[in-house]
Amino acid sequence: MPRAGVAKDGVADVVSDQGERLAARYLVRSGTQIPDRTWGCVQGESDIVVMDDACLVSVEVRTWRSREVDSPSGAVAALKAARLRRLGCWRGAVPA
Repeated sequence: MPRAGVAKDGVADVVSDQGERLAARYLVRSGTQIPDRTWGCVQGESDIVVMDDACLVSVEVRTWRSREVDSPSGAVAALKAARLRRLGCWRGAVPA
């Protein structure tokens, strides 16, 4: 599913897709199930949806081409974090 409102150049798109594949592989090896990837609804989009025991978790994946990153948590802007919180609270936010 294409990401609405996000324009990517070729290299950024490849790096992002590779990061999401690596994250999904790690999550599966950790024992979680992935019912959906790049799942979206009217409230927003989640890169990976993970089922861990009885918890449904929305995973935001950030991938860099450089190893020089100050803080991974700082890579998610306040607006994006608020959108992810709304996405997790939306009643219709259960992937099929």
